[in-house]
Amino acid sequence: SHIVVQKLGGRINGYRELSKTVLQADGVLAATPYTYSQTMLSVPEASSGAIIRGIDPETASDVLSLNSQLIKGSVTDLDEAGPEDGSKKDEPSARPLPGIILGKELARTLNVGIYDNIRLFSPDGPLTPMGVIPKIKTCRVVGIFDTGMYEYDSSLAYVSLETAKDFLEQDDSIHGL
Repeated sequence: SHIVVQKLGGRINGYRELSKTVLQADGVLAATPYTYSQTMLSVPEASSGAIIRGIDPETASDVLSLNSQLIKGSVTDLDEAGPEDGSKKDEPSARPLPGIILGKELARTLNVGIYDNIRLFSPDGPLTPMGVIPKIKTCRVVGIFDTGMYEYDSSLAYVSLETAKDFLEQDDSIHGL
């Protein structure tokens, strides 16, 4: 993207209206919301710190070049990762897992590939008498990207905006457009 719209010192509320306003500006071709957070990714054999970026699968491809950087998968697969228990999507017992797209080096570090399950951990969980309990969410790897830049490929992962807001227990605000 050529321009990033952020709010100094906080999140943006009412981003849908802001997006409409931004799209009316001369020369603006597209806009997409995002949110981000530091988290830990884990599989039974390994774990790694990562930046999780929540994106809107419907509009992200209009702004990001992520689809062209994907080795496997598609941005639209973030919403269609498939059921947790292997049943068909339309069965009542099917609980879909949210999708996640990993950088090539991050996937290599964790030794995961397409359709493997991975856990997200956030240290910002509830405070209990036993201390802080981390939030945990299981996701299914639906894509692997390669930007050619090690910093991004080893530390960045994408989930849908709704998955990120649910996991981070955010209201309907974002970090930027």
